[in-house]
Amino acid sequence: MRPAKRGRGRPRKYDPFNLPEFFKVYLPEHNSKQLLIPPDFVKNFGGKIPKKVTLKNYKGKVWKAELDESESKLLIKKGWESFVIGNSLTRGEFLTFSYEGNAVFNVKIFSISGCKKGETYNQPRVEVSQEQNVDQISSHRTHVGDKMHLEKEVKAEIESQDSTEVVTNCVPERTIESKNMRFTKVFDGNPYEMRIPAAISHKIEPPKLKSHEMILLRSQSGVALKAKFLHRHDRVVLTSGWKEFQLKNNMVKGDECEYEVILDKGRKVKEILLLQIRHRKRALYRNAQLV
Repeated sequence: MRPAKRGRGRPRKYDPFNLPEFFKVYLPEHNSKQLLIPPDFVKNFGGKIPKKVTLKNYKGKVWKAELDESESKLLIKKGWESFVIGNSLTRGEFLTFSYEGNAVFNVKIFSISGCKKGETYNQPRVEVSQEQNVDQISSHRTHVGDKMHLEKEVKAEIESQDSTEVVTNCVPERTIESKNMRFTKVFDGNPYEMRIPAAISHKIEPPKLKSHEMILLRSQSGVALKAKFLHRHDRVVLTSGWKEFQLKNNMVKGDECEYEVILDKGRKVKEILLLQIRHRKRALYRNAQLV
């Protein structure tokens, strides 16, 4: 990113019906303390980057924040955390930033249901059953736009979260007492169950021996399914629901998968989130074909 002059300069006029925009998917471990403005968006400042900006939510409430240039990156830094707390941002929420000029951003926030945040409190709660697929879940996203286009954008945004943003290990949600945990596991091709690593199972409260609980399996691509969570003598496993989950995420034997275990009170597992898949064997196969 080319260095730009700081200061307001002469206000630039924008078409109110075609404002420059960018979006972000809120992931606490990446952007709870600061937010990276896409380098390609910086040109919309007209060559003069403001020192301070105003963030305005859908209710018209405003937060003052400061921009910081670090290693050719432009970040919303001081004041951003107050915006996060003030709007109760949670993992997976979708934010669009419309720049109206004069250092003012209008920020729209969409909850994981796909509806604009603040407009869903009178809506009936949507229960995610094992039979529901991503198309059924996405039918509730009437305010977000075309489903397939949105899913591609969200996936690309998650994969492009910049490493210069603040990353903290096991960032807990504000409503959770215990810290979340992450683990990486190579998919062994077993379609019927996935074993939770011992290093994780020793730190959680597993289901009672020979009994099961139902937990939510989610992926960043939008797949959400219920699965059985079992305690079998020396191991803790996922069973019913696991096969459909790995099929919907196109997992192939040898893929390296990164997960986050999201805990509820008492160190009980609330859900398991599939963060990313590294298709290692597929890459090796493609490289072999090129030789």
